[in-house]
Amino acid sequence: MTDQDPKYQSNQEHNNIPEGVVQSPTMEQGPEKPVQPPMMAPGVEKPAPNTGLLTFVFLLNIGYLGLFIGSALMVGGWAIAFLFFLGLHLISYIIATVLLGIGRIFASKEILFVSVAFFFISMFLAGDPDWFLFRIPSIISTILVLIGTLLL
Repeated sequence: MTDQDPKYQSNQEHNNIPEGVVQSPTMEQGPEKPVQPPMMAPGVEKPAPNTGLLTFVFLLNIGYLGLFIGSALMVGGWAIAFLFFLGLHLISYIIATVLLGIGRIFASKEILFVSVAFFFISMFLAGDPDWFLFRIPSIISTILVLIGTLLL
């Protein structure tokens, strides 16, 4: 210790404790210096619950949207009329699918319930009641996402 500055004074010498003595954190415990609990390891996260049903419904919805948009593109000039009558259904279904993807990743029940509401709304926006074919995916998605959300 010959290479230390002569004005150097360690914390232990300042507290009238000889240098080299290890003191426990409870030695100076008092009302002005409470003992702090040990820090938890950073980055420890709870594992996400099983979201298998929600993942299945999400992939099913992506497939339905692909078929929906693909069929609209295949009809050529009639695509404008096709999207005119089913545009609101498509928009609400896309919003519901995006919310389902976000809610599935973060396991957020609030986002998933909003997604269920948008699937339910898209069922009514499917156009003419004779076009029941376009309501079937919305009904199935609404039921499966509601079940998957309640199982979280």
